[in-house]
Amino acid sequence: MRFATQGVDLDTVPATVQRYWSSDADLSRDSASADDGLHAEWGQLALWPGPGTPSRQQCAERVSTHGAERVHIPVGRIGCLTTNKDHVAMFKVIRYPDDSFQVTAHVTVWTPPGDS
Repeated sequence: MRFATQGVDLDTVPATVQRYWSSDADLSRDSASADDGLHAEWGQLALWPGPGTPSRQQCAERVSTHGAERVHIPVGRIGCLTTNKDHVAMFKVIRYPDDSFQVTAHVTVWTPPGDS
């Protein structure tokens, strides 16, 4: 998935890249510098310390204990995120294009327990 300043709504199936400002965006990028953080619009996000790929529960726990509104997730690393509709997401940053607000990432979104 590729998103930028307007963000991505991870609560929709499939996830929706926002083309204009929307209160539905869950994750965005506010800077063209690869060293700046990503922005959790409504929830929290955290860097997964690794190694390996976290489960839904591990991501939720990491965000609960280390979550913040803005976090730098380096290329090749995994971030965990909670959304405004209580979904938990995991994303691996693939690329921050030079001089661009874009982010390319592989994203997995888990529904809240009890949702069908």
